[in-house]
Parts: sequence; structure tokens; C-alpha cells
Amino acid sequence: MDWSYLFKHWIGTLIMAPIIAQIIDLLMNKNNQILNFYESFPLFILFGLFFSTPTYLLYSILFYYLKYKNIKNVYAKIILISFALLGIIITFWLISGTLIYNGILIYCISSIITGTFFKIKTEK
Repeated sequence: MDWSYLFKHWIGTLIMAPIIAQIIDLLMNKNNQILNFYESFPLFILFGLFFSTPTYLLYSILFYYLKYKNIKNVYAKIILISFALLGIIITFWLISGTLIYNGILIYCISSIITGTFFKIKTEK
């Protein structure tokens, strides 16, 4: 298994989450300001990177273990995505706040999409 999947999944989730949040806001007609998106995007990335680091450090240990055990890529992907979702939920519960459910929904959708989109390549 190639380590690039771990970083693609992590960075992809961080980049896609604010885009999904903006789409949901536009569909719900809550916020029609695209300019607000451009102002908040770097903050989403910065805070997402900070709060997701513990989850992805544990994720990397799990990735290494799955790689060591030679688990099929399909099963490894399901396990890794599930672990990332669990990490997202726990992180938002620890942070708490008024937007906890929105944050969980947005980041979980983003993680599922990016996790399934990218392929785990086998090292040669």
C-alpha cells in the first residue's frame, strides 16, 4: 500500500469540506455570499489541519498496521475511511459548540467522498 493515499485522503477532506459547506449554505439559501467563502476558506483549512492532526497520526499507525498485515486494499480502504469518520465524530464532540452536527455532517461527507475517490496503490 502506498502512503500517498493517506495524504490525499487527509488533504482532500480538508479542502472539500468548506466547498461542501458552501454548497449546503447555497442550497439552504442561508448565505448567498460567495465572497464570505473566499474569506473563510483559509480558516477552514487552518483549523481543520490543526484539529485533524491527532486523528491522522493515529490513522497513519493504522495504515502502517494494515500495510504490514497485507490486508486487501478494498478492506483497508473501508477500515481507514471508517476510522477517519470515527475520528471526525470524536473530535467534534470534544470541541462541541453550536455547529457540531453540521461540522460532523460536512466533514464526514467530505471524508467519504475523498476516501472512496482516491485509490490505494500497491507499492512495487
